[in-house]
Amino acid sequence: MPESLYSFRPTAQIRSFGEIIGHVADAQYMFCGAALGEPARTDSFEKSATTKAALVQALKDATAYCQRAYAQTDAASTASITLFG
Repeated sequence: MPESLYSFRPTAQIRSFGEIIGHVADAQYMFCGAALGEPARTDSFEKSATTKAALVQALKDATAYCQRAYAQTDAASTASITLFG
């Protein structure tokens, strides 16, 4: 996707393409952090990252972060967690 289209949004009420990428990175950190028992991040890529380079890097970093959650033992993976209260 060219950087010029990262700000594209079909309507004013819908997230832009870039905001969706940021949202996915944020969600990866949230879910994988919960699986690892780590505190949630307080910053948001969806709200702060605006360039293609920053958003692609955020997505790469979030995916790398999740590798730790995916590599957990079966015993660690079966622990109960609370999401969304």
